[in-house]
Amino acid sequence: MRWLGGGFVFLAELTLYAVLVWWPVAAIGGAVGWVLAIALPIAVGSLWFTFLSPKARRPLGSVPTLVARTLLLAAGSLLYASLGAGIMLWVHTAAWAIGTPIAVRWPIEDPPSSP
Repeated sequence: MRWLGGGFVFLAELTLYAVLVWWPVAAIGGAVGWVLAIALPIAVGSLWFTFLSPKARRPLGSVPTLVARTLLLAAGSLLYASLGAGIMLWVHTAAWAIGTPIAVRWPIEDPPSSP
């Protein structure tokens, strides 16, 4: 079960990156849309890697991490809804809505380090 929740959250993270590329190009367009399509996934990925991933370099703590992840993933659902991408909206929302409670209940822990 530990990996199931993490797998769903990872799927939601990947679909978040997809909408962060798709939305600026579709909604804004032009040069600004393309610049945002490159900058947004890099910025969110850097924040996720540094603060929110299970092996984050500077973890925020369990509750702030849960809140930040949920807000980012919910924003992805809103972006899919604004694009009218119904199937991706449901895939993304189901992945984080199912994966988050499972990942909270059965977190992915690092194996104990050997002395």
